[in-house]
Amino acid sequence: MDFVRSIGNTMVQKLDSFQGTEMERKVKEATSNEGWNSSNTTKNEIADATFNSQSFREVMGILWKRLGEKESNWRIVFKSLELLMYLLKYGSDKVVEDTRDHQSALKALQAFSCVDPSHGDDKFVRERKKRGPKKKEGGRGIRQLSQQIIDLVEDAKRLKDVRNEAQKQRVYKTIIK
Repeated sequence: MDFVRSIGNTMVQKLDSFQGTEMERKVKEATSNEGWNSSNTTKNEIADATFNSQSFREVMGILWKRLGEKESNWRIVFKSLELLMYLLKYGSDKVVEDTRDHQSALKALQAFSCVDPSHGDDKFVRERKKRGPKKKEGGRGIRQLSQQIIDLVEDAKRLKDVRNEAQKQRVYKTIIK
């Protein structure tokens, strides 16, 4: 039964990734449930889009929705936090304001807890059967990253320094290209 539910969830996520505007699809791609990170190119495009009012609403709307995903989709939540941190550094000032307005959602993630039972499926099945399944607690990274974001937006001086440094790095990378 869990297998069927898992396939159903995967299909719903795949269908959802094709819906919405181009920018909404890009945010969904960057925060997918896949086991790999999104590219910096994609993150840069999303950060640049936050300077446009319509795109900003699309990006942040999807991002806050994905931060509210259930525990079984912990990767989506974690990647959404990573993208939010990136946007705080490289996105428009409106991202900072919006994040301050949504601190309650970030504080709720301080209690996030989940165990991913699928983690660790590998060739050592017989040995693992003796010890029990290997599980990964996905909530710790979410709790830590949400706290880092809260700390950053509450410290205006540090946030300004981080954003200035990020802009310098971005200009430097642009010059090198």
